Formats: sequence, C-alpha cells, structure tokens
Amino acid sequence: MQPEAGDCPICGMDLIPAEAGAEGLAANEIKMTENAMALANIQTTIVGNAEASDDDGMISLSGKIAANEENNTVQSSYFKGRIEQLNVNYEGQQVNRGQLLATIYAPDLVAAQQELITAASLKESQPALYKAVRNKLKNWKLSEAQINAIEESGTVRENFPIYATVSGTVSEVMAAQGDYVNQGEPIVKLSNLNSVWAEFDAYENQIAQFKIGQNINITTNAYPNKEFEGTISFIDPILNTTTRTVTVRATLQNRDDLFKPGMFVTGKVKGATQAMGNTLSVPASAYCGRASAHWSMLKQILTSLYLKCEK
Repeated sequence: MQPEAGDCPICGMDLIPAEAGAEGLAANEIKMTENAMALANIQTTIVGNAEASDDDGMISLSGKIAANEENNTVQSSYFKGRIEQLNVNYEGQQVNRGQLLATIYAPDLVAAQQELITAASLKESQPALYKAVRNKLKNWKLSEAQINAIEESGTVRENFPIYATVSGTVSEVMAAQGDYVNQGEPIVKLSNLNSVWAEFDAYENQIAQFKIGQNINITTNAYPNKEFEGTISFIDPILNTTTRTVTVRATLQNRDDLFKPGMFVTGKVKGATQAMGNTLSVPASAYCGRASAHWSMLKQILTSLYLKCEK
C-alpha cells in the first residue's frame, strides 16, 4: 500500500486507488470467478506444513560430463620448422602411442645431420665433439636408431616425424598443414577418456551438504536404466557470483567409453535431514520471478482468491 499515486516500488506497475469492495474484500484482495480462473490458467493447491520427501533426504544435482584435465596431454614440435604433413585433422580422432602425428621440414636438423656426418669421420680423434653432436640430435627427440641410420647412410633427411608419446582422443587441433612452428609449439591436444569428470552445480545454500569422498549416484539420459556410482573428488573453493553456485566434481572410470564429454547427467547425494515441522511449503510452480518480486497465489476456502506480493 502507498499513500499516493505512482508506480509500484516492487513490480513497477501503475498504482490504482484501493477501495474496500462490497463483498467484504480488503483493499489488497481480489476475487475471481471460476471462469476467470480457467482463462488465467490459475491452479490451486492446499498450503500446509512440509513433509519428508520420498527421496529420504537425497539432494539432486544437474551437471554434465567433462574431460578429465589431469589426463590431457599436449603434443608439441621438438624443433622449429614447417609442417609438411599433418595426420591429425579433426577433434574426436583416436590416436595411439607411437602413431605418426606430423612430418616437419626442419632446417636446423638438416644442419645438425651434416655436423653428425662430419663428426663421425673424426670420432676417433675428437670423441667429445662426436658425442656432443649426437646429444644435440637426442635433445630433438631423435632415437638412437634414427641417429645411427643417418650416420651409417651419410645421407641428410629433410623431413622428420613427430610421434605421439601417449594414446588418447584428439580434443583440439592446434596447428594446420603448412604452418611454421617453433620448438615447443603445440600441434595437437589429446584427452585420455578412460576416466572423466562429472561436474555439477550446487547452490550456495547446499554447500554444507557436500564433502570430498562422499558417495554420489549418477544417471544419464543416454542410459536411463543404469545408475553409476562415484565419489566427490573436488569442491570448487570459489563461488560463481553470477549463478551463486559452486562446482562439485566426481571422477568416473570410463573403460567402456560410455560417458561422452558434454553429456548431461543427474547426481543424487545423501544430504543432512532437516527438521520440517514448522516449515510452510508451497509448490515451486506457485512462484514466478518478476522484477525482483515473487507472486504467490493462495486460494481461501469458499473460493476467495488472494493475491499477495512479497518482495
């Protein structure tokens, strides 16, 4: 109620003079016919004390599957040069350890090979020089077999291979064929999906219900008849100030490749049981956010309808 005309300070609507009706309604009450309620699609229910849920204190969380960042590996170029051939071209491609990722033309390696061929002829008189040249090539991840082959053939190779050091799934291609790359510059990012993260958003008022090591039951839309067990491995210490949530994470084994990054999941965690004897409950659908106000529709016995604006 306001003493003068203007706008509602809560919802911004124009204020109208409040008068007591002939049917005994107060100034902040309205009455609607059954037909008007049907047209407005107003549904009613009995408001009462909250009862214990059928889930026996289980807290439900929504989340999604993400790649386990602890298992991510970046494959980089060991030497400076131009990518002559790139064998990894798209995300999701499977890569095995030892697989050829790319072939690179490296001018520095061409010069180093020439030094090796020259030093090989002097290894008896200058063993330290010969050893230094071989170690230089080893630092560029050339194997003993490759170095020996160059030394024995006396032939300089122009293009050198880059092999995968781990197995995994391509999560990001970071270079293209024909690109010039520097030593240590990433070419491809691999994710080992044998284990994945299930990341959930927990609201601020739920944080006290979770702890590391707590069991969590997980279901997915893809496998509705299966329930997966996991444990909480991480609770984000920083609150997202936009959503007022923190990330709760569980690590899941994925040997059968059932979980895909981006897949939606639901988690249920056993929370603390709260006393609910003096708690007044209404359905969640009774509240509609509007301009920082919540409107709650309550039906009085004998079809009287009240509209209450709560800030």
